[in-house]
Amino acid sequence: MRSMIHKLLNKIKQFDQTKLCATMNRYSLILQFVLSCLICFVIEAASRHSVLKALLFMHEKTTVFLYNSLIVFVTFLVVYLFKRRMQMRITLSAIWLFLGIVNGCVLAARVTPFNFADIKLVGDLFAMKSNYFSNTQAALVIIGVLLFIVLDVLLFVKGPSYKGNVHYFLAAGSIFACFIIIPMVTEAAVSNNIVSDYFENIADGYKDYGFVYGFSTSVVDRGMSKPETYSEENVEKILKDTEEKTPETNTKKPNVICVLLESFIDPYDVNFLKMSKDPIPTFHNLERRFTSGYLEVPVVGAGTANTEFEMLTGMSMRYFGTGEYPYKTVLKQKPCESTANIFHNLGYGTHVVHNNTAKFYSRNNAFAKMGFDTFTSKEMMNVQEYTPLGTWAKDEILISEVKKAMDLTEAPDYVYTITVQGHGAYPEEKIIENPEITVTGADSEEANNAWEYYVNMLHEVDTFIKDFTTMLDERGEDTVVVFFGDHLPSMNLESGDMRENSLFHTKYITWNNFDLPVENEQVTSYQLMSKIMDQIGIHDGNIISYHQANKDVNPQDEAYQQGLELLQYDILYGKNYLYKDGNPYSETEIEIGVEDTMVTHVEVKNEKQVEALELARKQQEYDPTAEEGSIEVALEGFVDDLLTDDLVSENQVSQNGISANGISANGVSGNEIANNETQEADTASETEEESSDKKKEYPARLYIYGRNFTPWSKVFVNDKKVATQFIDDHTISIKMKDIDKPDSGENTLVVNQMGGSTILRSSKPFTFKLTTKRIKKE
Repeated sequence: MRSMIHKLLNKIKQFDQTKLCATMNRYSLILQFVLSCLICFVIEAASRHSVLKALLFMHEKTTVFLYNSLIVFVTFLVVYLFKRRMQMRITLSAIWLFLGIVNGCVLAARVTPFNFADIKLVGDLFAMKSNYFSNTQAALVIIGVLLFIVLDVLLFVKGPSYKGNVHYFLAAGSIFACFIIIPMVTEAAVSNNIVSDYFENIADGYKDYGFVYGFSTSVVDRGMSKPETYSEENVEKILKDTEEKTPETNTKKPNVICVLLESFIDPYDVNFLKMSKDPIPTFHNLERRFTSGYLEVPVVGAGTANTEFEMLTGMSMRYFGTGEYPYKTVLKQKPCESTANIFHNLGYGTHVVHNNTAKFYSRNNAFAKMGFDTFTSKEMMNVQEYTPLGTWAKDEILISEVKKAMDLTEAPDYVYTITVQGHGAYPEEKIIENPEITVTGADSEEANNAWEYYVNMLHEVDTFIKDFTTMLDERGEDTVVVFFGDHLPSMNLESGDMRENSLFHTKYITWNNFDLPVENEQVTSYQLMSKIMDQIGIHDGNIISYHQANKDVNPQDEAYQQGLELLQYDILYGKNYLYKDGNPYSETEIEIGVEDTMVTHVEVKNEKQVEALELARKQQEYDPTAEEGSIEVALEGFVDDLLTDDLVSENQVSQNGISANGISANGVSGNEIANNETQEADTASETEEESSDKKKEYPARLYIYGRNFTPWSKVFVNDKKVATQFIDDHTISIKMKDIDKPDSGENTLVVNQMGGSTILRSSKPFTFKLTTKRIKKE
């Protein structure tokens, strides 16, 4: 055995590596194309979660597969501009394989494949990582990428180098020529129906035409192309025809509420599902009594923001790039005509309420571009209840938050509400021990568990719908509500599984308390609000009135779609021929939340007091929903030696003649607090060793009292962010040792509501002064 190994090593030493390198260099283009084919095959296997399916794709659509390989091959041509060609090939291979593997991972969690627009959501996803992936998964990805970068750099420094001359002009010219030829080849492929330049269903598009082509299309196909018929004359003709068919807007102004139900479908529309009882009785009751119907949406399994965009603007996603999110592209730069600014111009208060983060999909920016006045996001809510997996806030909290928004003004309100409870992923293990609704009919126990979890979430959302309409009815104001599902859940459904034989049909229902006529029909998500506004007699806005003027036209009518395309292009990318006197719609100074975050007073608690408070919380003697001051009440009689060395307490404020309102508005000056310096903390009789241990576990803290605190409230002292403990909506605290030089003079404290690293809303500055004789150094 040992002699065989020696012989093998000797043969390796005698092997003419120079000759091999020369041969590989001579046939490098051919070998590079073979490598491109191999990469495409691995990508397809990862995307389809099956080597066999990748082989079938390669066999059944050989021309498409070779076209995908050609795209990869062209990107590899850049290696001829470098001497470290091996290192460059490894780098490019890793990039393509990484994109393919990411697509496979994405398709394991949703229906929509990975595309260029998703790269712009990476920051949002990391901000919400607990909802999509674990910290361990994120760490492994980051470590893997960093290791590859290190190895790649080492290969660049130490790896083999091409010994011949680099013909830069020839290489650059060849690359340039190929990048010109590729679009021509693509056009020929489209003309011969080998590939398509429009994906009605992006998931099917990637399956039919390959990941490389699909992803490449999402990179180069952005925004809207200028329509061939775009001209001032044609836009004015559409405008004139629309005006002739549009009646005057009514003077009556009811509240208008629009509720997006995340991943909501009627489970009875899934052919194979069987349920122990009706999980959505309220939804079905409203469906029978009020205007309702099927809703055609642009996405499946994911892409809420695009259904939302269609609903809010009346514009169609079919004219944008593959997988594009307008929130992340065109609405980053310019205001956009929408239902919000139409209602705003009619004197309505316009609000968004959403129990998820403000920055996801860049909504805080997009809603300002659309003309909303306020946006109450999760950061402004003290969320108490989450779904069983702990990933999403339950929707019941939206009822009180919508009420707060509507109470803000005396004017009628337009409120757009986005739910989140129905969001995936849906666990394949049994999570709910005794579900109210049991589900069968799927092809495996794991699938039944996932459906059972989803259906029970729908059941709770149905209760939310009932409680939501009850709240609105009790207000006694004329109100119309439309509820709609944004897309099917990510359950690997196929069109044949659905009653409507489509993956792009959800449902909408309405409710009103002033006897609107019942008009059941199927509409698209970009026609939905024009229908509701037509029912209540509002006919403003170019896109909305265009839909209303053509409400009897089939949505697939060519002339109707051409007109819609012209209007969209003119508003977003064109010369704004629609607006003779300039664009009347401008970005608003949107407020995050409708209630001020407020600091009323602060207290210093020494180590023993903090220990007692923590112990009380552990024993559940602390009520997190209690009013401020209830901590002391809850502890009364529990600890005999609770000390009262409050820096500023409500009693002391009263004694000094300062009202609570005065504090919240102006803060407390150093002189006012200095009057209380004579009250010193009483120390407990403990040994030095015991005291030291307790200081480590329960350091002295500054307790901050006020209003409207949430888990996203963070304290900034003298413009420095410090670690903040959320206790309840009236109480937060920080460690005294985190305050830099607390006894050096006046300190300024601000409570900021944070969305990641972004400050969404701030309290007024609160000033306080501390002295050394009242605070023991740690």
